[in-house]
Amino acid sequence: MPHYFFHQRGPDSYIADEEGRDLPNIEAVRAGAISAARDILVERIRSGHTGFQKFEITDAHGDVVLMLDFKEALTRQ
Repeated sequence: MPHYFFHQRGPDSYIADEEGRDLPNIEAVRAGAISAARDILVERIRSGHTGFQKFEITDAHGDVVLMLDFKEALTRQ
């Protein structure tokens, strides 16, 4: 199963995902990113931070396979 890393990018920050996760395909990657972004947004709002970030999702080779702006997590099903 392919392995993906969900790195977080902010206006002035970068948080590398050192562990990653196995997911079967890009649809599962997108669904996982949306779910994780929602969880992160809830915690950020609770702590008083409202700035948005992005996921830069890479495969095991380091190639970017998806960029997901957290704003998309608010509107996608």
